[in-house]
Amino acid sequence: MVINEINRIKTLMGIINEGKNDSYTTINNNKIYFGKNTLFDYIDIPSGTKFTLKDDKISAWGGSLEFTCGYFGVVNFDEGKGYKRFKIKGKSYWSKDLQIVLKSKFCVGNKTKKEIENKLKEKEIENKLKEKEKTVNNNSPYGPCKKCIGSYGGLMGDDCAYEAVERFEENYGTAAGTSMGINYFEGNWKRFDNLIVNRIIDTIGGAWDAMDSKFRMQLWSFMYNSDSSSKDNYRWLAVLYVTANPEVTEFDSSITSKIIGKRDPKMWDKAVKVVSEFSNWNSNYDKFLRMIDGQYKTYSNKGAYAKSWAKRPQVMSDMYDECKSK
Repeated sequence: MVINEINRIKTLMGIINEGKNDSYTTINNNKIYFGKNTLFDYIDIPSGTKFTLKDDKISAWGGSLEFTCGYFGVVNFDEGKGYKRFKIKGKSYWSKDLQIVLKSKFCVGNKTKKEIENKLKEKEIENKLKEKEKTVNNNSPYGPCKKCIGSYGGLMGDDCAYEAVERFEENYGTAAGTSMGINYFEGNWKRFDNLIVNRIIDTIGGAWDAMDSKFRMQLWSFMYNSDSSSKDNYRWLAVLYVTANPEVTEFDSSITSKIIGKRDPKMWDKAVKVVSEFSNWNSNYDKFLRMIDGQYKTYSNKGAYAKSWAKRPQVMSDMYDECKSK
């Protein structure tokens, strides 16, 4: 019965282009009435009026005439120069047949089919991302993000770089290799971001620009963990220098100790020059990790080295890759 009634209405209205999901065109005349004085307050909807669904809006006549699923009204319609302009905020009364056809074509309840379709797509994408993240975490040998911010907008320019550091801190950041707490990184990273990156740029300039995100992450992490006090000890500069120096193949504390704390000003100046002019950082990534490890070994807390520091560079490298694979 209902199907037959809709078919009757479609035939009556002369709807064409039924194969298109985003439009209907009428070939018979219809009217919209305003208020109670239906004798005068109306607009003709002549044959050839095409209603289209675009960006969740159902409209005709270039958008001047709008039909909504929740109620029916004219948002703004100008009949032409010298004619009355309707700006209707209250109810208007469409031809019942036209209402039924447009609602059947474009609406599900009070929402457009396009709006519902878009929400379903968004939900589907969200579920897929969650499932992918769950799979990554389930397959990972490391602890998951517990309260990772996700979107950082930091000076390293790569959210995955910050997420890897935060994830490590949430799981293994203490000297005992346990969690620093889920709020620790969130409450500190911005302050350290400014300190660390400005300290690097002020000392070695364009060398920072020659590093890719993963290399920057390792440098940032090392400084965050080992060289971010109010006084710059330049441990980070020493590690970069032995990385950039082709004559150094294994970590050498006799070199780095001269640079740290500016103990040897001439050696410190040399380190700044070499590091500032070096650009081949990314192909020396593995060497850089070995130099960081060597520096950690010089510290007196052997327990912290065994439980946290020795793991830090490689684990964060893996966490970064897992973030990128989401």
